[in-house]
Amino acid sequence: MRIKTMFAFLVMAVLLVGSVSAAGLSIQLKRTNPGIAGEKSAEIIFDVVNTDFNNKIEGFLWCRSPDDAVISSSIGVGSGSGAQYVSEKFYMDTGPSQKAISLTMEADSVGDKKTGCTIKYAPYKETAVEGETKTEDINYEGTIGLTETDVSGYKIKMVSFTPEVEGTTDEETNENTEAQPAKAKISVNGIPKEIGSGSSATIGGLDVELVSATEESADVVITGKMTSTSGGSVEKQYIKMNGDLVDSLTDDQYREIRLDKTVPFVKAPKNAEVKCPEGKETCKSSEVDIQAPGFGGVPIWVYIVGIIIVIAAVVYLLGKTSRRD
Repeated sequence: MRIKTMFAFLVMAVLLVGSVSAAGLSIQLKRTNPGIAGEKSAEIIFDVVNTDFNNKIEGFLWCRSPDDAVISSSIGVGSGSGAQYVSEKFYMDTGPSQKAISLTMEADSVGDKKTGCTIKYAPYKETAVEGETKTEDINYEGTIGLTETDVSGYKIKMVSFTPEVEGTTDEETNENTEAQPAKAKISVNGIPKEIGSGSSATIGGLDVELVSATEESADVVITGKMTSTSGGSVEKQYIKMNGDLVDSLTDDQYREIRLDKTVPFVKAPKNAEVKCPEGKETCKSSEVDIQAPGFGGVPIWVYIVGIIIVIAAVVYLLGKTSRRD
């Protein structure tokens, strides 16, 4: 039984190598770029994933390197100075959502420098708060023309006019032609409809009665209701560890994930290429691959030695030729 327990613990330890997680947030080390002491900053990059499908995340980065390394991050300019760094706040949408966070460190001495960084975060909910709804009566009695008239926010105009048709009787056929009242086509917010004089119709949510009309204008009576909402907002509430909702958090109520990682610094020329061994996300300073600056991956000293050899050979050949002469 004891062997099975130890084996299960070992499996879990292997699965958690290189990653740290807590409720709602998972952090995976992506890459480490070693630094050159006093010459070139180092960088360590993390993938941060919000696995909470119901809540958003607010957080910030707090660092205090015990090795006096100067720290900054991709989250933005923060407060503090030198080895202490507090980032701006970052926000993540409901899961699954992801963002990359990189830490930049500068150090004057070689070795493996501790970041001393912690991500402090809290899930939160946003609730839409409805504003005050008001309903106002619209009552308009007047004249509208061929250009738009504003009636409580509605754009109203007369589009066309059809004159009155008088009733007649054909003496030969004895057929009657019915009289037709004058008509006007009225538009409300771009929606047109034809109305006969003395009649009414609903257009664009308003009741419009045509009293009379001419080729240039129409006398109308307009009634209706206008509803407006004001003062709406979004309420933000943080979720404490016990599930309670609060409007604000104290520092000790934030959840924490420690980024217990070290960043290697080595001694090398300023333009040298330094990197962790192939396939490793992180490494120690003793493991860093150092490639001196050169051309095409060949160190400069190789070119210098080659030039010296060529010059020596040329001098030797010239001297040998002059002696023969």
